[in-house]
Amino acid sequence: MERTQIYLTKVQKEKLKNLAKLNNMTMAECIREAINEYVEKDRMDKDIIIEKTFGLWKDRDDIGTDYIEKIRSSWNKRLEISE
Repeated sequence: MERTQIYLTKVQKEKLKNLAKLNNMTMAECIREAINEYVEKDRMDKDIIIEKTFGLWKDRDDIGTDYIEKIRSSWNKRLEISE
């Protein structure tokens, strides 16, 4: 393990101390556990996004570049109107 330092507010430190005592853990163990849970949740969120968007374009006839060009042309039209 590597040693590191963090800055906590007094309130955060007190809550961490109480949580550690309640769970019969050290404050460092609580912090490591919280980081692990946060990282795992972030990874799961990304996996869910990938699963939900996978194959999104499969039934489309146009390719991505055609779609982007269509969007850009509508932007250009709006710019011309606003000038």
